Amino acid sequence: MHIKSSQMELKRHEFFEDIIAHSKELFTGLGMSEEVAEQAGISFVDFICNNWAGQHLTIPMDYHYKVASRELEMYKFHRGSFSETAKKFNVSERHCRRVLNKVYKMMHSKLQGDLFNNDENK
Repeated sequence: MHIKSSQMELKRHEFFEDIIAHSKELFTGLGMSEEVAEQAGISFVDFICNNWAGQHLTIPMDYHYKVASRELEMYKFHRGSFSETAKKFNVSERHCRRVLNKVYKMMHSKLQGDLFNNDENK
């Protein structure tokens, strides 16, 4: 007998799988073994299930976390050598590139503005 899963169950499972996958990617980039990184992701999912069970959350499409102070510090320190920046902050070069790219995009988008959604055009 096959029990049909609801759309909500499927979406919830996809959400949890994304958290686990992202945690694994993040922590392996910081030098953890894949097994430990995956276990950390599973632990995050367990935490969410235990502490937020029954709650309804809506995450807006345009919501982004603010740049963490450590990431901003890496950005300010960086002078072109990913190897040097990674060594200073005790992260892999790959993680360093990812962080610096993220901060650059956020800084650039704040300075650039939006050509088609400008309050002055209203």
